[in-house]
Amino acid sequence: EMLESINLAKKDEKVSLIYDKVTDKSSPLRSSLLMDGVGTLPQALSQIVLSFAQPADLQSFFIKQCKSCALSEDNEIIDGGCQAAAVILSAMERSGERVFPLAKRWELGGRDLFQSFLRLNADEFVVNPSICRLRDCVATMLKGVLVNTMQVEGDGMSIQISVGPSSSGRRSRSYSIGASDSFSVLEPYPASMLQAILEALGSNSSPLMLSDSVVQQAVGRQSWINGVFPKLDSKSKHAVASALLTLRTQHENEIAGAALLSLPMTAADLVHLLDNLDVSEDSQAAVVFITDCVREKSDLGKISDI
Repeated sequence: EMLESINLAKKDEKVSLIYDKVTDKSSPLRSSLLMDGVGTLPQALSQIVLSFAQPADLQSFFIKQCKSCALSEDNEIIDGGCQAAAVILSAMERSGERVFPLAKRWELGGRDLFQSFLRLNADEFVVNPSICRLRDCVATMLKGVLVNTMQVEGDGMSIQISVGPSSSGRRSRSYSIGASDSFSVLEPYPASMLQAILEALGSNSSPLMLSDSVVQQAVGRQSWINGVFPKLDSKSKHAVASALLTLRTQHENEIAGAALLSLPMTAADLVHLLDNLDVSEDSQAAVVFITDCVREKSDLGKISDI
């Protein structure tokens, strides 16, 4: 009981600090929240976390409370809290790596949420837009991209455009445009993220269409294709490629096929896919697809060791 009281007191201290920050009439943060609402959340989270004596504690608090909005104590999805969790998770991502590190967001929140998605039963759950938004927020973590403030370094580019004030009287907004190839990824890529990807690609019957979300938000993105996939070990590369091939040839999933075509694979990788095919009607379709893949990559000069 004493430990529980101490934990509640610490929780109340964090809640009080957050409340004071957003209600202080002299703080520009309060006026920003009143005028821009959700759009100010990344800035608000940054200011609150970085002003705390122990930012790591507040980071963990925010992530865990966000997860609790969408998950019960038994780690089951709470339908009514998915929208709030999605909004906060998205704001955390845009706050940047310094404020909410991707590895921490995944380990303390995204990982459990993703496992709950995998356990959903189509006969017991009605899919709605809020849970789909949360699903995509979590799947985006699997891309492994670290969000940092763009800076002019070397060939980097950063342009800020201010627009406004608007006719509605709201404050002007600013937008940043940066070089598309200026990104960094988690290194080494977490084993739990890779496992989540493989589980999702193998869950073709998921009511949430997890395989589609993971391909669209992570595996099919150029940042994952060029930043993560080449650094995986051979076994992991083959597992991802094989899962995508199965989705394309056995379940007629076009986006999985497009992702597989985009992966930087060698001739040895493609031969490995062929060697591991079973003799069946499905394998004939797989052979045809792999042949087309070799032909296309050869024509584009993307494969040299044929």
